[in-house]
Amino acid sequence: MKTKAWNFLLLAFATILFSCNNDDTARRPRVVYQVMASSDIISTIDFKGFNGEQAVVAQQAAAPGWSQYVLVNLPFTAVLNTNLSNTGDAAATYELRITVNDSVAGQKTGTLEPGMSLTESLSADAFH
Repeated sequence: MKTKAWNFLLLAFATILFSCNNDDTARRPRVVYQVMASSDIISTIDFKGFNGEQAVVAQQAAAPGWSQYVLVNLPFTAVLNTNLSNTGDAAATYELRITVNDSVAGQKTGTLEPGMSLTESLSADAFH
């Protein structure tokens, strides 16, 4: 009888341990979205997916010339929309880049003329 009780307790403990450790967060890719633009470009970013779910910005850091966003819980059908506006008197350049686990997965570059605005989109659904 003691053996059955011990087996039951070990099974219960293993079940609890497995269920607590069954979070897939550690297995999700590390997605970093970077925006680099000339000083005259103003950018705003929308991290929503096709069906409205919101990616979570876990960390935002700025390197010289770059705005960087580390994303977690990125929706499977996410599109990262960046609204760019050139508020200066001369043409300005920009670059958008997505890296997944430190490998470049998507990149766009361009030039905006003075007074121009546009929205660039990069899709993240290919990363899953």
